[in-house]
Amino acid sequence: MPSPPSACLDFAKKRRIKQKKKGYARPTVGLATHHLIQKGICPQWECAMDNIPSIRLSKSIGYPEYGKAYTWEEN
Repeated sequence: MPSPPSACLDFAKKRRIKQKKKGYARPTVGLATHHLIQKGICPQWECAMDNIPSIRLSKSIGYPEYGKAYTWEEN
């Protein structure tokens, strides 16, 4: 990963229900991550702490866990 990064980008992966469990996420997000790093952009991964599939995917690609964020929402 570039150090220090020239820019940071937080990208979200979206998928359709029909595309679940077909093996598209890892190669797609992995390639996007690689491309961003090659361009000098530091990608970030964020997901809900209970989103275990997303956490597993991020770790399988090589994203390290830096911390956890807690948010407060008032109704």
